[in-house]
Amino acid sequence: AALDLYWSKLVNGTGSTTYNRLASENILTTAATGDYVVMQTKQRLKYQPGKSHEFLITGRWNTEAGQRKRAGLVDYDNIGLAAITNAPQNGVFFENNAGELSWNIANNGVITEHVTQANWNIDRADGSGPTRFVFNPESTNILACQLEWLGVGVVLVGFATGGGNIIYVHAFQHASMPGFQSVYMRT
Repeated sequence: AALDLYWSKLVNGTGSTTYNRLASENILTTAATGDYVVMQTKQRLKYQPGKSHEFLITGRWNTEAGQRKRAGLVDYDNIGLAAITNAPQNGVFFENNAGELSWNIANNGVITEHVTQANWNIDRADGSGPTRFVFNPESTNILACQLEWLGVGVVLVGFATGGGNIIYVHAFQHASMPGFQSVYMRT
């Protein structure tokens, strides 16, 4: 199928993916512990040094007991294998893990930076911050990220609002920061 030219899919157990053409959406579902569905593009986005990447991802990351939902610019290098380690390899991603919202960075198969909503350093997106924005995972949302790599660049993460504005909620700082002796992610 034409979809296979652009996407890799890996499912386990009751995991399934359904494309709804009328709504132009992929619906990923699981029903049992240990099941998963991963969709990853086969297209590679070229990085030019000194120019930041920006990505926007539309989806709904509603809270479900025992469910972890992730989306971002992230590799699962083992997607061609028969099983998945469930470890993102390199990248930036948003996660709703049974109601715990976080932004994360993975480097070489390890989540090296995991920042929960209560610790977002710009705006917690709970109505108490400077923008008064409230993130609702039960609604359709747009994730936003501006990523400066350069090995140790700044990563800004947040959400697009209904008014077309982007609300950045957290800045991952890497340059000149104690403890960072290498790149924050390999690719």
